[in-house]
Amino acid sequence: MNKVSGFITKFQNLILIFYPFLLAKDGSHTRYVVTIAFVILGIFNLLINRKVYLIPKKILFSFLGWIVFLSLSLIKLDKVYLNEIIIYYKEIVVCFLFVIMLTQLDINEKLKKCMLPLISVFSLYPLYRAMREWSLMGFDTEIRLTGNHGPSIFAVELGLFAIVSLIVILYYKKIYLKVIALIAVVFCLFCILGTQTRSVIIILPLIIIGIL
Repeated sequence: MNKVSGFITKFQNLILIFYPFLLAKDGSHTRYVVTIAFVILGIFNLLINRKVYLIPKKILFSFLGWIVFLSLSLIKLDKVYLNEIIIYYKEIVVCFLFVIMLTQLDINEKLKKCMLPLISVFSLYPLYRAMREWSLMGFDTEIRLTGNHGPSIFAVELGLFAIVSLIVILYYKKIYLKVIALIAVVFCLFCILGTQTRSVIIILPLIIIGIL
C-alpha cells in the first residue's frame, strides 16, 4: 500500500507541475477533468493512509464566505440564469476540494517554491485574452468577459490570479517576480472592477484579509 500511496503522491505532484499551464490555456474542459482526477486520487490516497492533516481554518472560512456572499448576490437574479448559477457552484465546490487535497499532499519542496510564481507568470496570457476581448467591446462596463470559459468561471479565474499574484508580491523576494505579479494584480483588478463582476468583487476582500 505504501508503494501505491507513493506512486499516487508522485503522480499528483506531476499534475501540479503542469497545472499553471492548464490554468492559462484556452478552454476549461481539460483542466476540469484533470482537477477532478487530482481530487479523486487525493481521496483514494487518504483512504489508503488513513491520515488527515489539519485543514487551515482560513480555507474553510474563505469557502463558506464565498458561498454565503455568492448566494446573497444571486437572490435577485432571473431564473434564466439558473443553469449558469449551478455551473458556478459546481466550479466552486470542485475548486474547494482541489485546495483541500492540496493541504493533504506531500508536495515536493522545489515545486512548492515555484508553483505560485508560475501561476502568476502564466496568468499574463488569460489577462491578455481578457483585455483583448474587453477592448473589442469598447471597454463597455456592462458586458461580461467570457474568455472561452463562460462569464462566471472566467471572472473567478481572474480573481484567483489576482490572489496568487498578491501572495507572490507579499512573500517572494525576487524583484522580477514581484513586477510580473504586480502587473497581473493591476490588470486582474482592472478587468474585475471595470466589468462590475460583483460575485468576485464581494469575496476578494475577504480572501485578501484572510491572507494578510
